[in-house]
Amino acid sequence: MRQLVGSVDAEDGIFYISYEDYLDFFYDTTICKYADKGKRSMVLDSHLPGKFNAIRFTVKENHNSPVVIVLHQAHHRFLDRKLDSSFQYARLNLKLAKVVTRKEIEPGCQNDQEDKFLAFVEGDSNKWSLCDIELPSITTGDYILIAECNWTGKHTVRKNVITLYGPESEDLNRICGA
Repeated sequence: MRQLVGSVDAEDGIFYISYEDYLDFFYDTTICKYADKGKRSMVLDSHLPGKFNAIRFTVKENHNSPVVIVLHQAHHRFLDRKLDSSFQYARLNLKLAKVVTRKEIEPGCQNDQEDKFLAFVEGDSNKWSLCDIELPSITTGDYILIAECNWTGKHTVRKNVITLYGPESEDLNRICGA
């Protein structure tokens, strides 16, 4: 089977495992989008119930290739086994906005002031375990990601990760949160 699927040994994170071995060693499967081209940017996140985090990043040039942004919680299998029966995922919300000027919103505007606004780009909400935003392309400018995990008192582990997959690495900077 290994030859049939063209599996080769390389230091690329891709590996072959027989179905029988898979059943012996794994009890859970997560299917991830794999892109051999592109970069990954990450920021760890943790915030209090009823709060959110805002992360800013700047795209320096237009990209006509896909960009995927993912907010995901620490998976229960990576946590203390004593939590197995009590662990709960929180509902997640992820929103992306672009910082724009009035002239970008209203091209004919004669206002010389550089008023800045947040323009909603895309979002995903009310998901368990992970939220994702998939964009076919992205233009230059400043962006704000708003990440919210609706923790309750039952959520003893409040950890998540925000990952941006795109053609270039971006500096993800936390600008507020609690």
